[in-house]
Amino acid sequence: MTEHAALIRKLRKDRGLTQEQLTVGISQRGTLAAFESRGTKIGFELLVNYLDRMNITLEEYQFLLNSNSLSNKQKLTNYLITSKTITSAQEQELLNEFEKTGNIYYRLIYAQRKLISNYLYSTSFTASMKEEISVIKKYLEKIDTWGHFELTIFSNCLFIFDDEYIAYSFQNSVTKMKAYIDNTYYSELLSNFILNGVRLSFNRESITLRKLFLAQLKKIATTHKQTLDLAHYKVFTALDKLADGQKTALKEVETGIAFFEWLDLSTSKDYMINLKEKLCAEICDLTHNEHHTKVVVKSTCDRLSSQRQANTA
Repeated sequence: MTEHAALIRKLRKDRGLTQEQLTVGISQRGTLAAFESRGTKIGFELLVNYLDRMNITLEEYQFLLNSNSLSNKQKLTNYLITSKTITSAQEQELLNEFEKTGNIYYRLIYAQRKLISNYLYSTSFTASMKEEISVIKKYLEKIDTWGHFELTIFSNCLFIFDDEYIAYSFQNSVTKMKAYIDNTYYSELLSNFILNGVRLSFNRESITLRKLFLAQLKKIATTHKQTLDLAHYKVFTALDKLADGQKTALKEVETGIAFFEWLDLSTSKDYMINLKEKLCAEICDLTHNEHHTKVVVKSTCDRLSSQRQANTA
């Protein structure tokens, strides 16, 4: 508690606040004085109110408390987020941490990494992968109120769930996060989740998911006015029209792709190009089949007409 007391005292003085100014409307001045001088315990709500008065978030406070460095857990999280692959030794380290601490966090991160790796290089799930799926599903299903960690796991492993499960979880768990999704930190997380959902819907050719996630992407784009969200919404809406057979949407798709190329966002650009080419090929096949059907029908009709004329004669 003394570390907390020293940090609060430093933050208060850095901002030129007296104990009276920091505590007015929050607590007695003596409560803060005892905390700063002797490390007397205070409630979490009181600490949060002090931080809010000083315009400091809990994340910033935790960072400062760790002497301007991330905790080992945070460092591990950042590494796993930015690294495309991890070694067998690193995987074992996650399992060892789980065994040592009993913290399900490490077991879930391990499961997530194994499933993503399997998804990238295989079209089916082995028995061991099904076990990892079970670990993630059981965890998410028992959590009634999701936070950042749960939404991240769900978003990263969206491909393991069927359409009905995704739609249900979105309505019953993700929407409950609305209270703190308006926070920039969480709005970005939700945006990434929705974009994962949009891509998955096109990969699966799922109209249900496509309409669900495009509707949510529109809400995010129009509410937060983030340029990339708006650009994604424009392009994916045009791709949605293309998927419905509207050839006129092709020009808008190509305009959007050019924008992502200009921003040098090659991953998004390449995905959109591949999806555009796939949808165009499907339209061409459909057009060819329709033309072939018309030719066959006309030929059949002509033959039947000739037969009727011959019979009449």
